[in-house]
Amino acid sequence: MFIRRLAASLLATSTLVLAGCGGNTSCKDACAKLDSCNLADSSFTCSDSCSDPAAGCASCINSHACGAILSSCGREGSGLACGASDIHPK
Repeated sequence: MFIRRLAASLLATSTLVLAGCGGNTSCKDACAKLDSCNLADSSFTCSDSCSDPAAGCASCINSHACGAILSSCGREGSGLACGASDIHPK
C-alpha cells in the first residue's frame, strides 16, 4: 500500500514539474510557426536565442495550434503572453 501511494505521489510531482517547464522558447521556431500559420508580428525577434519577454511569447506561440495563437498569445487574447506585440494575419 505504501509503495502504491509513493508511486502515485512521484507521478503527480513529476507531472507538475514537467508542466511548468514552459515548452519551446525558441524565437526562431516561433517565427517559422507564425509564418506557417500565415501570421506576422513586426516587433517580434527571430533570432536563434531570445530571453524574456520574447521567450515567453515564443513559448506561447510554439505551444498553440495556428487557430489559437491570436486568442491565446496575441493582444486580444486573455493570456497576453506576447504583451504589446502585434500578431496579426498577413
